[in-house]
Amino acid sequence: MFIQISDEYAHDIIITKLQEDWLDINDDIKMISAMNRAGETNISLDKFYMVRNSIKTVLRYHMEEDLFEEWEDETED
Repeated sequence: MFIQISDEYAHDIIITKLQEDWLDINDDIKMISAMNRAGETNISLDKFYMVRNSIKTVLRYHMEEDLFEEWEDETED
C-alpha cells in the first residue's frame, strides 16, 4: 500500500516525534540522575545530554521561531 502525504504533514510528524524523543530522554536523565544521587548507579549522563541537546538543535532549526520558543518554555526544567 502506498500512502501519499504532503511535505508539510511529514515535517509535522517528524517534529512531533523529535519532541516526544526529547521528552523521553529528558525523563531518562532525571531518573538516572536520581539513581546516581541515591548511590544505586554510577551511569554517565554525557551521551544522554549530547543526544538531548542535538535533538533540541534540530528542533530549533526546523521549527518556526515562535513555536520553538513556546515549546522550549513548556519543557523547561
